[in-house]
Amino acid sequence: MMKKTAQYLFLFALGGAAYYTLELIFRGFSHPTMFLLGGLCFLICCGIHALIGENTGLAAQMLLCAIAITTMELLFGYILNLKLGMNIWSYVDYRLNFKGQICLRFSMIWYLLGGAAIVVNDWVCRRLYGRKYPPYSIMGNREQRVKNG
Repeated sequence: MMKKTAQYLFLFALGGAAYYTLELIFRGFSHPTMFLLGGLCFLICCGIHALIGENTGLAAQMLLCAIAITTMELLFGYILNLKLGMNIWSYVDYRLNFKGQICLRFSMIWYLLGGAAIVVNDWVCRRLYGRKYPPYSIMGNREQRVKNG
């Protein structure tokens, strides 16, 4: 149990640090809560891949990651920006935004970031923890599709 907890804490910290760093690079600043959001989103993407990765294509996994990240962003934005008035980010200047907290443009970025999270997670878990993951497939396991189709 402690070993699993340590693995999840490490992956959380890796995701949080990666997202915080990306914000520093692209925005020039970040907020400590973005470390928390990034860590949680990374763990969620890792969980999506662990649960359905063997029989589900990478494209579909990335879509689920984008939906999950967008949902988390809306939740954090609602609490931090709208309720607590922290004004950490605002997408009001972007088309197709919802209350300035989420927008289609960034959901597409989260799609790509979800794919990166899956690949990084696989690499880290293979190197540090000896876990094996199936080879990637863009559209899913061909044999599984033939059985189901």
